Amino acid sequence: KIATILKNMKIIRSENEMISYCNDLKLKTSFVPTMGSLHDGHIRLLEEGKKYGNYLISSLFINPLQFNNQEDLANYPKNYNEDLKIFEKYGVDLVYYPNEKEILNSIKKINSGPQGKILEGKYRPGHFDGVLTIVNKFFEVIKPNYALFGIKDFQQLCLIYTKLSPLYGTSIIPVETARDPSGLALSSRNKLLDDDQRFIASKIYEGLKLLEKNIKEGPEINYISFLENFYKDYNSLEIEYIFLENISVFDENERLISKLFSNKNQVVMVAAKVGNIRLIDNLLIS
Repeated sequence: KIATILKNMKIIRSENEMISYCNDLKLKTSFVPTMGSLHDGHIRLLEEGKKYGNYLISSLFINPLQFNNQEDLANYPKNYNEDLKIFEKYGVDLVYYPNEKEILNSIKKINSGPQGKILEGKYRPGHFDGVLTIVNKFFEVIKPNYALFGIKDFQQLCLIYTKLSPLYGTSIIPVETARDPSGLALSSRNKLLDDDQRFIASKIYEGLKLLEKNIKEGPEINYISFLENFYKDYNSLEIEYIFLENISVFDENERLISKLFSNKNQVVMVAAKVGNIRLIDNLLIS
């Protein structure tokens, strides 16, 4: 029997089964990788995934290689049974739920290079190597036609587009960041925030939106000092960095990042801590 079936959804745990199953699929596939603890941001990716290809695959794997903080890995929320119900509800055809030992035994390490060591990569050494190593493994096993990633993880999206998608001919589809009503970018880590912390965390995006509005009114504004001034009113928002970067810094392998983001050529990236929860967000500007 090639897979476990949850009513209408297959779940495969073995890598060899997954390879042979995907090789036999004669359908256009779209793929949404996840670390579980699913929220509306993942649901948006799944719904978009249904628009591309005609067979939707998702993965459920907390990737230990992308955590440079073991405590962060230990605290990462886990809710596998709920996740499987959500996958099924939103039309996932196949879930790859790999055995950690098996998958880590057979990986080829991918180096994210200079583009993985700048910006967010400077603050999380080795993080993007870990992300690319596992996504590369998934692409190798599944060979999806399309793969969908959220814009919130901007640098990750760029690195996968330039370094991995050419190897497998996989089209990368960027998906707008899903937000709660306060504007806070959805993240599995938000579950660890209390109400006061969520309010403070929502100020990250409030500052970015205000900046966007001000740029339209007077483009000569200094983006970084504008945000620094805005955030300093919120003592419990501990800003780790505010970066302004041309997105062409990620261009590589004849792949231009601007193709993914029509008319946008710069990104403002913010990382901040609320309590001990680290959050990121960004704003793309033309």
